[in-house]
Amino acid sequence: MKSQKSKPLAGASFSAGFSLKFLRACGALLPAVVVGVAAAPRAFADDAPPEPAAPAAETAAPSAAETPEKVAKLPTTVVVASRTEVELDKVSPSVSVVSGEELASQQVRSVADALGREAGITIFGGVSTGTPTSLSMRGTSSQQTVVMLDGRRMNSGIYGQYGLNTLTTDNLASVQILRGSASTLYGSAAIGGAIDLRTRNGLDYDKPTGSIWGEGGSWGTRTFGAEIAGNTDGFETDLPSGLGFSAGLSYSASDGYNWNNDYEQTAFLPRLDWEISDKLSLNLVGRVFQKDYGCPGDGISPYTKSYTDREKDTSWMISPELVVRPLENLQGKILYSYSEYKSEGYVGGLVDNENKAQQVSMQWDWQAFENLLVSAGYDFIQDDAFARGDPSWGGVPASLLQYSNSVWANAQWELVKDLKLSAGVRYTDTNKYGDRTTYELAAQYRFDATGTSVFAKISTGFRTPSYTDLSPNWGNVAADSLEAEKSTSYEIGVKQELFDKQVNVGATLFLIDTKDKFVADYSVYPAVLRNIDEARSNGVELTAEWAPEAISGLRVYGNATFQDAWDRKTDERLKLVPQFMGTLGAEWTFAEDFTVGASGTFVKGREGGQPTWPYAQADMGDYFVARVYGSWVVARYADGREKFSVFGRLENALDREYDDYNIGYEAPGFGAFAGAKLSF
Repeated sequence: MKSQKSKPLAGASFSAGFSLKFLRACGALLPAVVVGVAAAPRAFADDAPPEPAAPAAETAAPSAAETPEKVAKLPTTVVVASRTEVELDKVSPSVSVVSGEELASQQVRSVADALGREAGITIFGGVSTGTPTSLSMRGTSSQQTVVMLDGRRMNSGIYGQYGLNTLTTDNLASVQILRGSASTLYGSAAIGGAIDLRTRNGLDYDKPTGSIWGEGGSWGTRTFGAEIAGNTDGFETDLPSGLGFSAGLSYSASDGYNWNNDYEQTAFLPRLDWEISDKLSLNLVGRVFQKDYGCPGDGISPYTKSYTDREKDTSWMISPELVVRPLENLQGKILYSYSEYKSEGYVGGLVDNENKAQQVSMQWDWQAFENLLVSAGYDFIQDDAFARGDPSWGGVPASLLQYSNSVWANAQWELVKDLKLSAGVRYTDTNKYGDRTTYELAAQYRFDATGTSVFAKISTGFRTPSYTDLSPNWGNVAADSLEAEKSTSYEIGVKQELFDKQVNVGATLFLIDTKDKFVADYSVYPAVLRNIDEARSNGVELTAEWAPEAISGLRVYGNATFQDAWDRKTDERLKLVPQFMGTLGAEWTFAEDFTVGASGTFVKGREGGQPTWPYAQADMGDYFVARVYGSWVVARYADGREKFSVFGRLENALDREYDDYNIGYEAPGFGAFAGAKLSF
């Protein structure tokens, strides 16, 4: 097997300031490293960049004629589906992957943009560009989806949801998506599913490679970035052999598309891998992000214009993981992660929020027999949140410490040829909400003769309240009045290969029942957060992809989701969850040097809150958003690899006006962007 990569912990209060300064210093040095590598004669012998090493098992092996960029092809295996490597074509249609190659060719700059075109996922923004962005997966809320970086939980802040707008695509090998309950694998808050951002492993390259790029466009937007990946093998250096490195750094700024809507952000995502021996390896993942932005509304009413409200967000994470392989059929992993997320500024009043998160995870994978893989592990997760609001508008300083200890086990068994069964169970003990046991059972069968795979799964999940759910600022709700959300999820899916695998289609029926779901009650003043009896979301996801052999370089793809989500007590639809959403797109690389593509996303049947009291629900209107992009490889190296390219894209190409987050919060209009990239 290949390495993948009680009470709160004592002694975890190492110097956060030192770590943040160290990571920022690394980010500042990255351009110098890139320039130094670009100038190294060893790397550019005969004006040709280094060849990639044989890639790890997680990526498809390139042919001799393929370029280093293509080392990051669509992974043949995914990790998010079971916490172990599974072949992508052998998992359910509820699992999908966006490769790093796709992110680059489509000029996708944020994880939110990548997810917004996937089946079953709706992305909606906040008051303005730069404010928090949320998602709904299969009708669940953003707080019910776990977001990870190489298996490490990312800091969700005090709101219990992830700032998807802060997650850039720098240094990502893939974005892996698991739709449907995943609490048995990942614990609390995975009722809707899980997203795992996988970074590039420098050991997949035998010598350094990378790129620098820049772009500009509408609203005074300008973005610059750099990426590098490689390892020490083959170099005369004092550094140990088997040491891989990769990093991505980007800076972006904009005047914004609205009044007081400017922003400035910096993101740095480094990774180190060290193959100490064939039985021991170590990897270290870090992240630093900072954003300063203006908020044109006060967060209560979009019609209340503000020319002074601003907020500054800072987050960082550092996480080492040790992998041991004592036996050929046994592998163990242990990781520790520490992160901080802080917001400060003035948005309708003083804002001072901070969340410190820790994670300890251990996992053992045992290939008991050729057809039986058993995994088991332990997870410790802790959030230490603090918030202080402006007393003039009712803000009350408060803090919340939540933590949980979990043990879990999972077995994957090929009972007979082409019939795969899996079963898992997790026991979680929390410091505030008692213990919880979740389980999942799944089966999949493939009919080789017809290229058909069928899949079925039942699973349970839960979510404990976040700091914001328990905040004293929620009117007269006592902190202990809420109960944990609980869910049961069902799904049945089918995948079909057609025309010698040129066409792949899939369909999944799903149903999620959630008890004690948290819902804001605006019928009283001040508003109150309550557990409703039950919410239900059900629907069908359809996916299709066509890569015709007759037209080299062409890929046509699409998906559609029909769903319904409502409060079974009041019979009201859940806010912001559309009844239909779909994406259709195509990309074509022709004459080797030219790539063009276009996609359109349609969303229909959303309800949101009115911006004035009593915030009654109303139809938000339907919308269709199109984007067009293209690139041209102007120059190549002697071995045919890309050297210099130019690119451009149109966002919201039809200039459609629509409300994004709530009635009155308008999404950006037409935007045009262009840039250039130098690869080495």
